[in-house]
Amino acid sequence: MKPPTKTNHDKVDYYFSKNPSFYWMVRSRKSPLLRFVTILLICYGVVALACWRQDALFLPKPSIGFFQDPYFVAVIITMIIVLIMIRRLLLRVEDLIEKFPQMLKPDQIDELSEKGALSASSDRVRDIIALRDPSARKWHRLYMCFWLLIVVILHVAMPFLDQMGHSSWGVSPRQYPLSYSFAVTSSFLLWLVVAGNLTWYVFATGFAVFPLIKQYASREKLWIVPNAPDGQGGLSAIGDVAFGMSTALGSGMIMLVVWIFLVGAEKAPTILAGGLYSLVLSATFFGPLRSVHGAMMRAKNGELDRISSLFRREYEKLPPSNSEDNSTKATNPALDSELSDRLALMAKLDAVYTTVNAMPVWPFDLGTIRKFLLLISIPVVSALLQKFWPSAVGTVVAEIVKGFRP
Repeated sequence: MKPPTKTNHDKVDYYFSKNPSFYWMVRSRKSPLLRFVTILLICYGVVALACWRQDALFLPKPSIGFFQDPYFVAVIITMIIVLIMIRRLLLRVEDLIEKFPQMLKPDQIDELSEKGALSASSDRVRDIIALRDPSARKWHRLYMCFWLLIVVILHVAMPFLDQMGHSSWGVSPRQYPLSYSFAVTSSFLLWLVVAGNLTWYVFATGFAVFPLIKQYASREKLWIVPNAPDGQGGLSAIGDVAFGMSTALGSGMIMLVVWIFLVGAEKAPTILAGGLYSLVLSATFFGPLRSVHGAMMRAKNGELDRISSLFRREYEKLPPSNSEDNSTKATNPALDSELSDRLALMAKLDAVYTTVNAMPVWPFDLGTIRKFLLLISIPVVSALLQKFWPSAVGTVVAEIVKGFRP
């Protein structure tokens, strides 16, 4: 009797089930995303109720009421999108683990010991990401402490130390103590429980998956096929994981866009935040793929050299053009057939050389790089809209972001 086939939910649930600080938010076999969204909406409603009790839903300018703060809504939307992206990332990890043996040279993986080592390495990758490895649980606790420190500094310490010239529902403990208390509580939920745990899966994927790939790439065990159907040397699953990591982290662009329309594109913190964010996403995408890039470069150059050598060998066997017995050879059927076969082989070698020369040296295609460039260009496009196109689209987006005053 065959074991039941694992569904996508089972595959993702494996990674979440040993993370009690987050698993309670998605613990639903029928619709984990619906449960997650429901909890976030309840959080939004409870905070809104607290603000209503203190008449902090709408405040006169320059103060900001709860319903006048699009950033809180942007945070919730971002968390939902990040969860979707993380689920896709984990499915890509599973896809890579399943396909990885086929990406290794057959003579390298046929040995029984090598198969056992690869199986053990794959299990360890899963266990690190899923917090089933003791050292992973230790690093996860330290990582969550880091997020706890960030939340305390931004949402607890700074509102007391830095009193702004205007009040706001979420950062004014003296004017709106009840609203502020619920804002801090929701911040712990959104930033510590949700953002902290979800970003863990991005970084854990990077630190678990790509050292394994680097190990095989550095030992020249990756099987790179120049004319593979995926157009990426047969390694597209590796690029998919790296792109999944960058898109998961890139979901925070929503909050950055809202921030740009709130405070303006020309402010130094906005420019710095946008630039650093794009650099982080670029490092997340390209950094883990450097070893694969090196392996693909070496494979491509080696194959080009080999084809060139074969072509040169056949070329040297061609009869010289000024040979005295050319007329004799031209009328000799055997020699004529040999010459035709040699020319046909050279034509095939030339075609193969062209194919190999066109092979990319990164495990992603043009469509993927276009999506990535679109992602990291969002801050620039938003800044241009906010600064140079105040009418039409710019005004509409700005009004949506600013909210409506009574």
